[in-house]
Amino acid sequence: MSDPGGVRKKGRRFWLLAPYVILLILAAGYAGFWVFSQNRLLASLDARADAMRQAGYSVDIEGRRVDGFPFRLRLTLPRAEIASPAGWSIAAPGLEAQAYLHSPGHWVAIAPQGLTVRRPRGGLLTVKGESMRASLVGVGGDAWRGAAEGVKLVFTPATGAAPFSLASADRMDLNVKPGASDAVLMLLRLQGGKAGAGALLHRIAGEAPVTGVFDLKATQAKAFVGGSFGEAAKAWATADGQLQIVKAELQAGDAAAWAKSGQLSAGRDGRLVGAVPLELRQAPKSIGALSGQPLDPMAAKTAAEIATARTQGDSASLNLVFQAGVATLGPVPIGPAPKVF
Repeated sequence: MSDPGGVRKKGRRFWLLAPYVILLILAAGYAGFWVFSQNRLLASLDARADAMRQAGYSVDIEGRRVDGFPFRLRLTLPRAEIASPAGWSIAAPGLEAQAYLHSPGHWVAIAPQGLTVRRPRGGLLTVKGESMRASLVGVGGDAWRGAAEGVKLVFTPATGAAPFSLASADRMDLNVKPGASDAVLMLLRLQGGKAGAGALLHRIAGEAPVTGVFDLKATQAKAFVGGSFGEAAKAWATADGQLQIVKAELQAGDAAAWAKSGQLSAGRDGRLVGAVPLELRQAPKSIGALSGQPLDPMAAKTAAEIATARTQGDSASLNLVFQAGVATLGPVPIGPAPKVF
């Protein structure tokens, strides 16, 4: 007679082992998916870097690596530096960015060693802080949003470099998100700023605190596409893109400037076009501080006299206008309009 107990024993062993086999298969599949995501991230990063190099940028991401298994993708760039054809560059050594594997569209980045910015005319500027981080949510989608913040920031120009407007800031925040009708909304806040020695802002504010809020809206945002910033700005201007001022305030000691409206764009010559109605507190003093640099002394004197004549209470109303390649404050030409591209 056969022994039926032996058959049942074999079946029991299979069902005892089956959960472990399934777990091993799932673990292997998960590990494979993580490796696939890692390779895809590196390939996307390299492709973007190559595209920027073809557009004339210099990109250094040597030594880039991705780790964070099993739950995260953590990208580390020991040498992260981008230089534009116009002479601007930014370096963030030791830059780290990470996203959870289950949420690859939400990235958070930190710059533990700060930033080094090269200004074409101003020279090197080092930016360090207690905390410097940025986030980007909804990568690749229409409901994206981005944010950057710096806490206890210190701005240090290199020896021989031009002064920077700020020496330090308790906090700076930038928030960017899409708006209605192909627009992008931007909000920049400055708290507890201190003007940099030798800078124009220091001539106005001295050692007094500097604060600011800039609420802006850029239309025709999808037209801002190109191999370089200049190409993208030109395409945006061709599509009638405008930078609209919702609210702008800057307070430097007793002096202050604010605007509740205004539209700016770029003309065919690449220079700024538009008008911004300004309210200026301590206007004659502030305009007088501009004498010599960047304003011609005679132009500064005339503008200060007009501001005095238009002062009601403690503020004066003046329009800042950019037209035909010239910038005017009230009726006084103060120099060439800034070049956008």
